[in-house]
Amino acid sequence: MQKGLAPFMLFPGWDYSSITYALKHPFKTAVAPAVLMLLANSAVRSLGGNRKDESKDLERLHVGKHTFRANLLNDNMGSHLWGWALRGTTAALQGKHRKEVTGEMVRGIPGDVSGVSVGTLNPIISTPIALGMNRVSPGRQQEVIKQGDLKKRGKILPNKAAEDVTDFAARRLFPIYDRATQAGQRPSLASFAGTVGVSVGERKKKKR
Repeated sequence: MQKGLAPFMLFPGWDYSSITYALKHPFKTAVAPAVLMLLANSAVRSLGGNRKDESKDLERLHVGKHTFRANLLNDNMGSHLWGWALRGTTAALQGKHRKEVTGEMVRGIPGDVSGVSVGTLNPIISTPIALGMNRVSPGRQQEVIKQGDLKKRGKILPNKAAEDVTDFAARRLFPIYDRATQAGQRPSLASFAGTVGVSVGERKKKKR
């Protein structure tokens, strides 16, 4: 099976071994990192650095308005394969109703499936798929061409949509550029943390 899929994958040996390892060792790839993240968020909470619900997050560290994910600590395949369990546990720790817990478990499944399938493909194959679906990554909500960009003037190219596609292609060709700019953000000291395995984000505003 591995030899049959090899021509379509970017790192066939690496990805195949990562998937099998995550399936065989859920504690190392999902449970242990989640416990460490929970302890870290609880410590920040004790200092008044995050909200009560944020202190129960098992995947990202919340400090003030910023969130951090240590990609060197969190196993990528483990996060995808056991993501449903991590989201469900986080929701349960936050005191959500059983219906909401189930909803949280299901919510990220499209992205998880994409991560262990399309995410492991050779960019020559995955890029046309993403462009055809107009998604930065199949299973995610972020669009390649944002709504309304077809009618906007670009800063460099004549059309903003053309710049969206060019930027997307550059991120696929130069992954370090994508990490440094944190998927759409301007380069900054925080965003360059992505080059050493730390992804930085900002707290999402709650809908009223």
